[in-house]
Amino acid sequence: MKKSWLLLIGLVFITCNTSEVKKTAPLEVVKAKDTTQVVKADVVKKETLVFKVQIAALKMPNKRFSKLEGTAVTQENGLTKYRLGSFNSYSEARKFRNSIRSTYRDAFVVALKNEVPVSILEAITD
Repeated sequence: MKKSWLLLIGLVFITCNTSEVKKTAPLEVVKAKDTTQVVKADVVKKETLVFKVQIAALKMPNKRFSKLEGTAVTQENGLTKYRLGSFNSYSEARKFRNSIRSTYRDAFVVALKNEVPVSILEAITD
């Protein structure tokens, strides 16, 4: 009986110690190609043309004009200019100018293309 136990224990050790090496197929290394494309788009700047009513152009800033609701204050040629409204057409701007003429007698319509002053004639013919 001792021999059978020894034989059984020996078989267990022998079977446990046998190392089986499993061979795996070698992995194929695949390099990814760069698929990123650079797309250049031409940015088209839309020209904006607006008409405003200028009520004053002064060498020194004036708080009274600055406090008016909807006043656009700009610096041009060493002058502080005060403008009201923003209209898509010259006729709308003229109507507004006429409505404030009793308060601001020297008010006049200015045309701005991309925030740069242009002549009224040029603005109307575009």
